[in-house]
Amino acid sequence: MQSIKQARWPGDGALSFLPGIEPSIEKSLRENDTVAPLLPKDLASLSQLPAKDLRKLADRAGIPQAGVGRRNFLLAASSIPQISISATTATTSTLSATLTRQNAPQSRDFRIYAPKFPKPQTEGWFVLLGDFRKDELHALKRVGWSTRGGAGGGKPSVKFSLGLPEGCVLEGLDGTLVVMSDGYLGLMQRTGVHLQTKQVVPGTWIEKEGGDG
Repeated sequence: MQSIKQARWPGDGALSFLPGIEPSIEKSLRENDTVAPLLPKDLASLSQLPAKDLRKLADRAGIPQAGVGRRNFLLAASSIPQISISATTATTSTLSATLTRQNAPQSRDFRIYAPKFPKPQTEGWFVLLGDFRKDELHALKRVGWSTRGGAGGGKPSVKFSLGLPEGCVLEGLDGTLVVMSDGYLGLMQRTGVHLQTKQVVPGTWIEKEGGDG
């Protein structure tokens, strides 16, 4: 979905969706030993850059300081959401968490920068909980912002819960909670969670009369 919305191959650099930075340009910048350490490694790092550093990035990419190209570059770079995630409940049956957008959106309906996609797109997220050391996925959910979230002046946020599969031995698991954008290349946030039970006393079976318990 990220590749389709941004018209990029999965192996293209994360910055290549920005106006003026084609995949070949980003590749050459990454291969420059002097410039590469100064580039944001991914879109999560890009979202945290102050305005002056965004202008420096445009200069390194050779984007003229005046004109529509520079304005489009700064607008697209500023649209990247800076997100954080915090888990409030983590048991073997349910995980509850809150996803928050730390920077203000560019529009009230949370549109993403995707000029090559035929229809306007809004920010959406996939939430995954799993054990990535074992390559196991325990839960998956899609979440999005409220359409009124950008209008109140506060930080947009969404609360969600993941129901975990019954029968899996998850107690004491050190898992990873991942939130991944459905429209920006490689944009994701990870946090560790420890699953535990609230009820430590094991349940008991009560056999009913008649043998059908």
